[in-house]
Amino acid sequence: MKRQHSSSSLLHGEGSSNGIQNYRSHVDPRITESRTKLPIWIARDAIVDAVKENDTVVILGETGSGKTTQIPQFLFDGGLSSYNSITQPRRVAAISLAKRVAVEMGVPEPDNQNKQSAPGSGNNPALVGYSVRFDDRTSKQTRVKFMTDGWLLRELLAEQGQQEMTYSLLEQYSVIIIDEAHERSVHTDVVLGLIKQVQRERKRIRKEWLERTDEGNSTNEYEPTELKVIVMSATIDAESFANFFVDERSKPAPILYIKGRQYPVKLLHSENTCEDWIDSCKKVVVQISAMLPGDVLIFMTGAEEIESFASELRELDEGLQMYAEDNGKPKPLNLLVVKLYAALGGDAIRKCFSPTPPGSRKIVLATNIAETSITIPGISYVIDCGLAKERTFQSSMTGRAGRERAGTCFRLFTQLTFETLPESSVPEILRTDLSSVVLDVFAMGLDPLSFNWLDQPDSGDLTAAVLNLTELGALSTPSGPKKDGKFNLTDLGRRMSKLPLLPALSKTLLTACNFDDDGKVFWYALDLVSILSTERRTILLEASGGRSSENKEGKANQSKRDEADRARERLAHPSGDHATQLQALYAFDDMEESCRTQEWCNANYVSLKAVRETRKIRLQLLQVCRQQGWIPEAIEKQMTGEREDYSSLIKCLVQGKRVNAAFRDPQTSYYKRALGGQSKFRIHPSSTLLLSNNRGPAGLPNVIYFEDMIFTKDLYARTVSAAEASWLTDMSAQSKAN
Repeated sequence: MKRQHSSSSLLHGEGSSNGIQNYRSHVDPRITESRTKLPIWIARDAIVDAVKENDTVVILGETGSGKTTQIPQFLFDGGLSSYNSITQPRRVAAISLAKRVAVEMGVPEPDNQNKQSAPGSGNNPALVGYSVRFDDRTSKQTRVKFMTDGWLLRELLAEQGQQEMTYSLLEQYSVIIIDEAHERSVHTDVVLGLIKQVQRERKRIRKEWLERTDEGNSTNEYEPTELKVIVMSATIDAESFANFFVDERSKPAPILYIKGRQYPVKLLHSENTCEDWIDSCKKVVVQISAMLPGDVLIFMTGAEEIESFASELRELDEGLQMYAEDNGKPKPLNLLVVKLYAALGGDAIRKCFSPTPPGSRKIVLATNIAETSITIPGISYVIDCGLAKERTFQSSMTGRAGRERAGTCFRLFTQLTFETLPESSVPEILRTDLSSVVLDVFAMGLDPLSFNWLDQPDSGDLTAAVLNLTELGALSTPSGPKKDGKFNLTDLGRRMSKLPLLPALSKTLLTACNFDDDGKVFWYALDLVSILSTERRTILLEASGGRSSENKEGKANQSKRDEADRARERLAHPSGDHATQLQALYAFDDMEESCRTQEWCNANYVSLKAVRETRKIRLQLLQVCRQQGWIPEAIEKQMTGEREDYSSLIKCLVQGKRVNAAFRDPQTSYYKRALGGQSKFRIHPSSTLLLSNNRGPAGLPNVIYFEDMIFTKDLYARTVSAAEASWLTDMSAQSKAN
């Protein structure tokens, strides 16, 4: 009888007899000691026993208790080690956590698995890895795997034959940990519903196998195993998750409460409501500058605010130093400003984790990417504005001090306001476009209207998603005189589900595959879709700067913005932002042989990191298209030569998302969607359509296509290109994709 091999073969192989202790012997003793001081350490045996005895366990532990990094190791050391996975809502968290756990286990870090990255790690197996979209750092040796919930959702998609899709049973995993479940991303909710079904199905298969073997029947099958599930978070409605995962006896999953954090945290609330939270942040930084050394973490609402406030803090630092010198007072610690948001990627993480130089105080400006799983060393003070930028307004509750030392959290809202905040955020499934989710559910052979949701989405939102996918050609319309038949996934829908892209981008790429004979449009679309799938969704940079331009630094910021505009004009294409993105990418390709890539990127306000990410995504999308046979042989050779006419590409974009086409009011600079929608909006000031002309309404295109919207002082469309009204009606005749 064959059995799945376990990690013990890796640990005891090659003459090793010390097993787990052997590879941990290389770990710095200080790291081992710090693990034993975590509040969760004393519960390690109870946690392992609970997982062994139950199908599902819900774990509620305070921020800083150590649950995210330690529980995977407890399970591994406790024998539940064939293959464990831990999901995270964000890729930055998955990557940083995998690196930290690898260090604690004394094995090579995921980024350097072919090198001896762990001190003294020798030939230790690469047991820890991570998988995020377009970046898979795992191997056959991986036994502890961090990944985004979106990646796990892709793994749940499994093909059976040409016409049928169903979900995978994830037989490679013995334990799946759904971490930070309180964030309730749309992927998390789908994963929870599917994991529940997978768990029950594997239990049934295991039971049938045991019955066969008990009857004396021999089999050469792998021994099927059951799936253990752990749901955990710092702030969660534990009872709802426990009731969701009831066992066959209708008994809710057990809840384990891990009390305590490693260090105390002092909470301070504002006495009065803050009229300007940015200004209040600055005042608190000044207050902290007179306190004991220790780094500061400031939660902000988005990248734009972070970039702007970073400049203001540098200006503040200069002012504090000058004030101390002019008044004969001791100089305060220099403010070392570090930014952290998803689009910055790995370099930003390294800066955040780097030791603070002597004589400095690190100020980390972060979105809620740092709210939960990531622990930034040296943080003693936290400033929490209580706001988060989402598709709907959401107050957030945070607290990241007290992880490595005692700390203070300054909340820029009153105690009364805090008490009125909701216990948890509104699940994303209840406030976002469901098209991607509905497509995935259909691709698994399930009906989203009867799917086992933790929180049932609004029926209107589900219907809108179904209609959107039907318009894209991913679903067939119901049959029968009452139009009440079942929606079915079309051949195009199956192909769209195999691409790790938003449905509209999948449709754009698949439309372009057969748009023309020479393949020029396909290569344009492949490059553009890759750019729009990066973290930043652009390879172009904006000049950062503070809000004021009345001082020296403010004027310098304005000068940088003017310089950025001139650089954009050099790369701009008259059709708009989509073609400009491609112009920038192709200009980079043309000059790359000069080996002055960073210098060129700096001069042209192009993100070198985003360009590299684009190329990685492009390669993986190209591999999928080739594996599926979607690229005709006639266009296998990549396009070279002139790159000028992008009108066919914009047609493919409109085919992917016609709802984002809009007509201009003839008398104003405002637009309205062509297919419904009463809201008026303008083109965002950063668009290349507005850079060089200062024109009035008459100079603006009558029809546009845009990628998304943003609301600041007004409603704006971003990433905009000129379009034609006829493209809304004649595309189906020109495209062969359907």
